[in-house]
This record gives sequence, structure tokens and C-alpha cells, in this order.
Amino acid sequence: MIGSSFQNLVAVNRLPDPLIVQLRRFTSSLIEQGYADKTVRLKVKLITNFVQWLKRNRVAVA
Repeated sequence: MIGSSFQNLVAVNRLPDPLIVQLRRFTSSLIEQGYADKTVRLKVKLITNFVQWLKRNRVAVA
């Protein structure tokens, strides 16, 4: 269930590959810790929105 949501968010937002790897780890960690699916989706969406903001404002991430 979360896997398909994660893939959809990544595809829609065209995240850079290094960020995808970290986001997968973060998502897996949340699931392992027992967070509810809705919470995991919200946190992933928050991160993808932040990445979009960084791109729009041309903020480089080191």
C-alpha cells in the first residue's frame, strides 16, 4: 500500500536519485517503527513538497 503511494509521489515530483534513496530509507524506517500508513504518506508528501520548494527557489542542497 505505502509502496505504490511512494512510487507515485516520486514519479510526479521527479526527485533526484540520491534523494529517492534517502526517502526510501526514511519511509522504511517509519514503517518499521510502526507509524500508520496515513502518517507515512503525509511525511513523504511533506518532504516532496519541500524539495519542490527548494527547486522553485533555486536553493542548492549540498
